[in-house]
Amino acid sequence: MVDVKKYFYDTKKFVQFIFSNDSLMVIFELLNTELSEEELFYRLNFSNLKFKLIISKLIEHNIVEKTKEIVQDDQVILYYSLNREKLQEIVKYYDFYNKKLNITFESKKCFNYLKNGFKELLKYPSKPYEKAALFIKSDSISIEKFKEELNELITKFINKNNVKEKDVFMFMPVLLPYNLEDINSVKKSERKK
Repeated sequence: MVDVKKYFYDTKKFVQFIFSNDSLMVIFELLNTELSEEELFYRLNFSNLKFKLIISKLIEHNIVEKTKEIVQDDQVILYYSLNREKLQEIVKYYDFYNKKLNITFESKKCFNYLKNGFKELLKYPSKPYEKAALFIKSDSISIEKFKEELNELITKFINKNNVKEKDVFMFMPVLLPYNLEDINSVKKSERKK
């Protein structure tokens, strides 16, 4: 059990830091793997100062651990991993943040599935596929009804399963609330390119 006094010298501040976007990005990257400092820095694309600050705080609170140090070409290479047990202990106390963390992990999982799916599509472009990202304005009741129809479609897809076949296909419907400002910022960044 977590010693609250020991780990939460300033509970609100600490929890806000652990579940800030920057900290969650670090947690994402270390979720199922150990990474060198250089690899982690490259993946996060933080400034050097920001990287050092966040990592040191996560280490201080035992969320991230230094797993090993390797000397190579007269340089010390540090490796980091996630202390999943400590993270799980902490989120037990904070239901809202537990949900946020689960959503974070789900989004990471979805991203990896999509990335791997598109890699496969590049190898076999003649195989059947379809993609769409659609944004509409609607009311919750209508969308709830659509969700039921979507679940029926998911069941139809599951019923197409044939374990004797070699080809594997992924169907990943994602129905989410969305912020229109995010779409506009993506469009602006695409125009700059």
